[in-house]
Amino acid sequence: MRREEKPIAGVRYISRGAASSRSSHNAKRHQPAPPPACKASPIGLIGLFVLPIFWLILQFNVDLDRGVSPALGNLTQVEDALSKGVLRVATRVGPLTYYTTENGDIAGLEADLARTFASTLGVGVEFVPVSTLPEVYDLVRRGEVHMAAAGLIVTPERMEEVNFGPSYMQVRQQLVVRDGMGDPERLEDIGNAFISVVADSSHAETLQALNASNPEIVPQPMDKVTGTDLVAMLANKQLDYALIDSSMSRWAEKVFPEVKVAFEVGEPKDYAWAFPPGEDDSLHALAVRFVEERKQSGELERIINRY
Repeated sequence: MRREEKPIAGVRYISRGAASSRSSHNAKRHQPAPPPACKASPIGLIGLFVLPIFWLILQFNVDLDRGVSPALGNLTQVEDALSKGVLRVATRVGPLTYYTTENGDIAGLEADLARTFASTLGVGVEFVPVSTLPEVYDLVRRGEVHMAAAGLIVTPERMEEVNFGPSYMQVRQQLVVRDGMGDPERLEDIGNAFISVVADSSHAETLQALNASNPEIVPQPMDKVTGTDLVAMLANKQLDYALIDSSMSRWAEKVFPEVKVAFEVGEPKDYAWAFPPGEDDSLHALAVRFVEERKQSGELERIINRY
């Protein structure tokens, strides 16, 4: 038999249902709050992309400080050429630089010199012909070639971009004219006529310097043309005057009788090969020895006279 409990005075009683409901409410009230949702910070996202790029730039600069071109990995220029068995040479197509004969052979002053140099290293040669001077210097700066042999004239501006080898030939810059333009003996004799030059060339730099002191000298830089193109345009009466090298002038007078040399402009200029910038002078040092030995033996003069 269930005994009936009597209420005790002063005590507050709660029913079983109410107690259960209150306990559930308290449990919910003391339950820990869920962690806040993670949101990606814009700065953090930018860092994820910027840091790898910064690291690559840092590595690039470290390689340059060590004198090693990033394009060659950890090898010097000579080691890279020997490991590949080939010397990569940037050049330009032209009768005095690089061209293909009717028999399919590669010829040209620069081609012959570069091929001979490669043979002293015990490797073959791979020419990378391009159309313009800026393309030649870009290949060298980026280390995509071991050197450039492209009828390059040493100038202070270009010396800041690449490492030039020793001079193997000196030339004079000459003003050439076509028949019917008279016989000018100095720049003042042609008034303010346009003088055509290959854009971004040493000839353009020469005329720009002269224009600073004599505004009547009007350079006409022409893109995507070579000295050969200028001579042909001159012979076809598309141009009146052009500034080219003396080596090109000799060739021009043989091929185009209607073109003649008027006079020389400026001081003698040096032809030289160009090498990638940096402290790695392994290939440069061998080029210095190569040119000096060929000068002493007379082989360099024989190759030059061939063209």
